[in-house]
Amino acid sequence: MSSAEEEGGFLHLTLPTPRPSPAVDSTESSILPPFRNKPLKPGSVKESMTIRLLDEKLLDISRRYEKRVQHGSLAADIKWRGWKEYGQIAQALETIVDIVWVSATPTIQIPYLLNVALASLTYLPSFPFSPKKTFSLLQKLDLCFSSMLQGIDVESKQPLPGRDGGRGKMSMTEKVRLRGIVSQMRVIVVEVASKDGSTTDASVVRDTENMSSTTLTDDEGDVEMDEDDLEDASNWEMDVARVFQRTIVDLGLALDEPRGSGFE
Repeated sequence: MSSAEEEGGFLHLTLPTPRPSPAVDSTESSILPPFRNKPLKPGSVKESMTIRLLDEKLLDISRRYEKRVQHGSLAADIKWRGWKEYGQIAQALETIVDIVWVSATPTIQIPYLLNVALASLTYLPSFPFSPKKTFSLLQKLDLCFSSMLQGIDVESKQPLPGRDGGRGKMSMTEKVRLRGIVSQMRVIVVEVASKDGSTTDASVVRDTENMSSTTLTDDEGDVEMDEDDLEDASNWEMDVARVFQRTIVDLGLALDEPRGSGFE
């Protein structure tokens, strides 16, 4: 069975039908995918396949990050080419977040989400700012960490599987580690977003290709964005302020720190 088939099989077998919740406005769409009704059985084939898949994806992201300077090379297989922009990395990491979240398994969720957050923190400063993909990834991570700290899905208000009897909670060591990552990420995002002339977003370019307005690219690779894109850019400052907003509050409560301290 090929890797793609394993991935497809895993998602097909483990993604449950979304569960309706009276606590959620039906007009709102959930950002996180629906999770399994119960955690993966320890030592099971599915658990092993999931862990192997996640490890392979993280390793692939790391390898392509190391080759980022060689992004112009014409490798036969695109997966071995270096990353051209952070938006590509953020999208790949977001796929991992979805798989981890769907697993509904605390022993997978806690370590792998921490690893994804650390990876995003490590890779972000090496590229120009890709706002849409960056904030999309960070918003998902924020919802995941907030949910795990509270023991419920903060979107649907459903209890998280595998947390019965106090099990599956983040340890104090993991909370302290998360606090360090969150604090550093808020600083790094501000620094990267503040760099003049260092904004790229492949998703913006792709979106504008489908708009009625003409997208122009000159010899230097500059992209002329329409009014909607410029309006999005004006909201980046607000998005930066919201980075890990939920997690900050929940971590402050969990670590008995003043509400709204921001760890700063």
